[in-house]
Amino acid sequence: LKALADRGHKASPGKIQYLKQEVTYLGYIIAPGVRKLASSRIQTILDMKPPKTKRQVRALLGILGFCRLWIPSFGILAKPLIHLTKKDMPDPIEWSHSLDQTVQTIKQTLASAPALGLPDHRKPFTLFIHEKLGIASGVLTQTFGHTN
Repeated sequence: LKALADRGHKASPGKIQYLKQEVTYLGYIIAPGVRKLASSRIQTILDMKPPKTKRQVRALLGILGFCRLWIPSFGILAKPLIHLTKKDMPDPIEWSHSLDQTVQTIKQTLASAPALGLPDHRKPFTLFIHEKLGIASGVLTQTFGHTN
C-alpha cells in the first residue's frame, strides 16, 4: 500500500483481495482458469423493472451488453430492444408483451449462464461464425478435454 501511496494512488485496505483463490473484480468472479459473473450483478439485472423511456432502454442494453459473453445470440435477442432506441420510435416507449418476453428470455439465459474458462494461448482456437436476420455473430472456442 505504501508503494501505491508513494505514487499518488489510493487503495482501501478493506477492498483489497489478496492471497485468495477467487476474487471479485468489476462484477466478475475470477478464479484460476475461470471467469463468471458475480451473483450480485445477475440479481441486479433480474430485479430490473421494464424500461419506460429510450434512455432507460439504452441503460438496460448497456448493462446487458456488459454480460453479453454469457448470453448466446445476444445481438439477435436484443434486436427488438435496440429498435426501440431509434430516432423515429416514440418516447416514452410503448412496452408490449413481446418486449417483456424478450427481456425475460435474456434474463433467464443470464441466470443460467455457466462460468467461462480462460483461454490457453498455447492451444489452437476455433472461430464459429453465423449470420441470421442481418446480425453476424461469432463464438471463439478452444477444445478442453472432449468439449469446446
